[in-house]
Amino acid sequence: MQIPWNTLPPGSRTDYTLEIEPGKTIPVTVLKGAAPGKTLAVSAGVHGCEYVGIQTARRLPALIRPEKIHGTLVLLPLLNAGGLFRGVRQVMPEDGKDLNRVFPGDPAGSFSQKLAAVIEREIYPAIDFLLDLHGGDMNEELTPVIFYPAAAEPAVTRAALEAAKRLSPALLVASQAKTGPYSYAARKGIPAILLERGGLGRWTEQEVSQDIEDILRLMAHLGMTGGADNPLPHRMIDDAVYEAAPEDGFWYPFTAAGSRVKAGQALGELQRLDGTPIKTFTARWDGVILYHTVSLGAAKGDPLIAYGKWE
Repeated sequence: MQIPWNTLPPGSRTDYTLEIEPGKTIPVTVLKGAAPGKTLAVSAGVHGCEYVGIQTARRLPALIRPEKIHGTLVLLPLLNAGGLFRGVRQVMPEDGKDLNRVFPGDPAGSFSQKLAAVIEREIYPAIDFLLDLHGGDMNEELTPVIFYPAAAEPAVTRAALEAAKRLSPALLVASQAKTGPYSYAARKGIPAILLERGGLGRWTEQEVSQDIEDILRLMAHLGMTGGADNPLPHRMIDDAVYEAAPEDGFWYPFTAAGSRVKAGQALGELQRLDGTPIKTFTARWDGVILYHTVSLGAAKGDPLIAYGKWE
C-alpha cells in the first residue's frame, strides 16, 4: 500500500501521490478525523473536461477541518489530468480509453487500466463509501442527476440509494453500469453513487457550492459530521434509454436537458451531409431528458441523448 492508512495521525491532513507508472502519478488528499468513523472517498476528473466536480474536489481541503470530523475523507480530485490540461473529452489521452469503461483494471495494461488497478488496490480496501463527481462533457447539456448502482448486491444498492436520497438533484437513476470507479466499487461491496452536475465546458460558483452542500449532506448521513440527515424529494427513474450515433452524421436535438417528453415525440435527428435523415430518434415512453450532445458532428458510437422513464 502506498498510503499508510493504519498510521495516519488523527486530526490531520496529508497529501500523497499514487504512482501509476514511472513518472505518472495522481494526487490524493487524506483528511483523518479526530474521532473514528466511516471513510468516504470523493473522486473527480474521471473525464477531464467535466469541470464542476474537479473544482469542487479542489475546494474541499480548505473547507473541511479534519479535527472536526468523525472518520476519514479521501479526495481524489483529478484522475485524468491529461484530459483536463489538454482539453480531451471523455478519454484519457495517454491511451485513448475511457476510465469509466475499464474497471476492473489491469496492472500490466495500458495507462487507464493501470490507474483503475491502482484505485482498486489502494483505495477500495480503505473506504466505506465512494462518491464520484461528474458532469456533462464539453459538448453535453445535462440536468443534475444521481446514478445509483442497481446492478450491485441488494444491500449495497439500498445503502447507496439511501445516501443518494440525501443529495439535492431531483432525479435518481438506477444504473446497470459495471465498469467505472463507482459502479465497480459497488460490485466489490462498497456503496457508491455518481453525482452529475454542470456541463458545456463551463463551471459556476453556484454549481460548485451545490456540489459542496451535497457532500456535506452525505458526510452527515454517514455520521462524519453533524447536520441534517433527512431525505429530500426525488423522482425515481428505474429505466433509461441511452441513444448513440449509428454512423457519422450531423446531429440536431429537438429538446433540452431536463425537459419532459411524451411517448412518440421526436427527440432529435442524425443527418447525412446532404440533409437526408440517417435516423430520427423518438421517445419510447413519457420521460425526462437527462442529457444530450450539443455538437453538430457526431461520430459513430458517440452518445447523442439520454432520457429516463417518467412514471
